[in-house]
Amino acid sequence: MPAFRFLLGIGGAFAASSVAAQPAVDSAMRRLQPLVGTWEVDDTYRSTRGAVIRETGVRTCAYVLEERYVECVTRGRNSSGREREYRWMLNYNTETRRYDLIGIFSNYTGKVIQTFRIDSTGSVWNLRAPSSSNDGVEQWHWAQLVFESPDRAVYTSYRNLETSSPTDWTVATRETWIRRPAMP
Repeated sequence: MPAFRFLLGIGGAFAASSVAAQPAVDSAMRRLQPLVGTWEVDDTYRSTRGAVIRETGVRTCAYVLEERYVECVTRGRNSSGREREYRWMLNYNTETRRYDLIGIFSNYTGKVIQTFRIDSTGSVWNLRAPSSSNDGVEQWHWAQLVFESPDRAVYTSYRNLETSSPTDWTVATRETWIRRPAMP
């Protein structure tokens, strides 16, 4: 019986510590709430080869995995009719105390890994990616997601294609998001 009480005590202490840690995660995850919903997306992006591509589609974002992540699924079609799908998984990483985004794409076998910070108003999100190499040229990437209203957001990403100063970086992507009205 004493061993059972000891194990019960350990289990209770573990459960209490898990519950105590929960509000910080929940509070951080609530800051991702503006994403949740369905959006009409108009995306103009520049490939690394310089071609400008316009794509329109629908992005649906929802809490998943016991509300530890927000998953955004985007399905789009460009002007030549080519379709693609991609997913973002966003979360608050309690170990690093930052937000992470992992992106995977049907038309690209690599993964996009970014970190981001949300400003004090919750309306400006600054995203960064580690440097990468493309044909031997080191590249850096950063982006900003601005919620202009609860129903409109603009995502703009920048990247260098050479060793240029960040003030000279070119716009790589400009997306406009318009929230679809919720279904009754």
